[in-house]
Amino acid sequence: MPYILVLWLSIIVLVPFDLTSIDSQKSQIILVKRIINIGRGHSIDAGKLRDGAAILLSKLITRPDVVRSGELDTFLQQMTHQFVEA
Repeated sequence: MPYILVLWLSIIVLVPFDLTSIDSQKSQIILVKRIINIGRGHSIDAGKLRDGAAILLSKLITRPDVVRSGELDTFLQQMTHQFVEA
């Protein structure tokens, strides 16, 4: 079931307009952070779920509206610190 969720989210993030238009709270940063947390949470799992999480995160953080919001930089800093501490 988590694999289907991750695949579904990776399709949702392909919408050709800003994510605020599909967010009921109209807060793109909160939506993006929630999706990033889902992707990061499943990136430690083995197999296809990790692959799906990687696809989800790659599609999400390369969106132009996510890059403009600064979430790409935040994500890269978090991942850099995670690997330096490990």
